[in-house]
Amino acid sequence: PWSSMVLDESGVVANTWDLKEESSAIIVQDKTGKILFVKEGALEQDEITKVIELIKQNI
Repeated sequence: PWSSMVLDESGVVANTWDLKEESSAIIVQDKTGKILFVKEGALEQDEITKVIELIKQNI
């Protein structure tokens, strides 16, 4: 498995994904690149559980 962190100083990613400035987004993809989960901002406990389960299922 791999992960990536994008520092978007110029705002290209934020504009493309219509994200707010100074925010974070969690995006989980499967091996083919299909998006399984996406959320901008802080995760609630149930979302954390869901994200961890998705990651485990797709390792």
